[in-house]
Parts: sequence; C-alpha cells; structure tokens
Amino acid sequence: MTEIAVAVIIEGNELVLSKRLDHVHQGGKWEFPGGKVEAGETAAKALVRECFEELAIKVKGAALVDTFDFEYPGKALTFHVFFVDDFSGTPRGIEGQEVARVHWSVLRELEFPEANIRMIDLVERHFKHQEGDS
Repeated sequence: MTEIAVAVIIEGNELVLSKRLDHVHQGGKWEFPGGKVEAGETAAKALVRECFEELAIKVKGAALVDTFDFEYPGKALTFHVFFVDDFSGTPRGIEGQEVARVHWSVLRELEFPEANIRMIDLVERHFKHQEGDS
C-alpha cells in the first residue's frame, strides 16, 4: 500500500489544482497536488515537502480531513487528505505541470483521476457548509 499526502489548497472560493504530466499514471488529468509519503516520514511532513517541491509554496496551516484507501488496477493507495488554508509563495508548476486556480463549484466539470471524486465530495461539503453558516 503506497501512502499519498494530498493538499486541497483553498484560497477563498478557489482551489489550486495541478495537471498530471502526460507520461505518468492518470496523466493529463487534474488533481489536488501532493505525492508519496517517504519512508520514515509522516503524512503531514510529506504534504509540506511535496507542496514545496511541486508548487514552490511553504505550507503554514493544514488540517487532515480524511484518510481512505483506493485501488487502481495494480496500484493500492492510501490517501491522506489535508485542507491547506495558509501558505506562503505563489503556486507554480516546478515540475513542468500546469497549475490553475478554479472555483470550487466547477470541479465536476474537470477530468480527475477516479480517487479524487471522494476529495471533490469533501470540498463540496466544506463550501456548502460554509454557505449555510453565512
């Protein structure tokens, strides 16, 4: 089982997404940034490292909101999903990947890897809850 730290980066009503490079598994699809948890590393430390390596941002505030297992053919993954609401720097694609800010309400119009659907559900619940509070 490979562990993955995922950053749902929230800026107001928008989210920072990156597009998977064409040559990797699920290539060409949008995703919430993140990556593998290395040996001896916690998911939270992997989140901070991956955000810096992939997007050149320093995470200052993040909360774990879900952990779940997902299987693709030949790949068993455990996702640790964090909402990131405080960071410094401007997100950019360090590894050549496209990076975009999108309004949370359009997520279902984009093509994501199947495992990300649960993350989109979390995002929608978060924002709908916020709208109910205002």
